Amino acid sequence: MVTVELKNDLAITGILHSVDQYLNIKLENTRVVDEAKYPHMVRTFSSKSRVFVVRFSFFSYSACAL
Repeated sequence: MVTVELKNDLAITGILHSVDQYLNIKLENTRVVDEAKYPHMVRTFSSKSRVFVVRFSFFSYSACAL
């Protein structure tokens, strides 16, 4: 699982699908971390984030292939 926090304070958790050469991130099976603050994002199932709107990316240790 990967959590991506955007510059507008929206945090999205999901399964990392791909990262392109420009570091744009695509997530599958996404969910919003704070659903009460962003109710319009609850039904989003996949997400693509442009690199210039990403503040942080958090990777769980178990999600990393060593």
